[in-house]
Amino acid sequence: MINENQLVEVFRATRHDWLNQLQLIKANLALNRLDRIDEIIHQIVEEAQQESNLSNLKAGQLTAFLLLHKSLNNDYPLKIEVEPLTLDLSKEDEAITQSLETLITTIKTLIPSIPILISIYKDDHEVCLSLQLSLGEPLDIGALQQTAASLTMPFDVFQDEEAIYFTMNLHTL
Repeated sequence: MINENQLVEVFRATRHDWLNQLQLIKANLALNRLDRIDEIIHQIVEEAQQESNLSNLKAGQLTAFLLLHKSLNNDYPLKIEVEPLTLDLSKEDEAITQSLETLITTIKTLIPSIPILISIYKDDHEVCLSLQLSLGEPLDIGALQQTAASLTMPFDVFQDEEAIYFTMNLHTL
């Protein structure tokens, strides 16, 4: 899982991000740009809320993987959006995490440097995990479809002009 060096690197990256945010607030305060300070604080609170929602899913491996990836992979910036859900994913945690890790590793080998949006949300009678890769142009997704379908927890894949979408059913309600 996570080793001591990775943990220290996560703390370093988190501290660096916090200091950047504080410097932005301080600079905007000096310029009396209170509206911009409000925006920065809103972004900080929103990101903390998303991470809290993720932590509340009782999926320790998934949470650790996503937060580690978010802190350490600048070539693949990760945004996390998680609806506030009362759900225990502890039984599926390892399979979800392994499948997601395999899919992201495949993405990294096929697509250089792309932002990734990960969403966990309730949809009708199920809870889903979705990845969205925003593209500048259509891409041959055959290898990604093959990988996504072969995972322990498989993803459905589709593409439009703007993005590739991967969706996994996490839990049926």
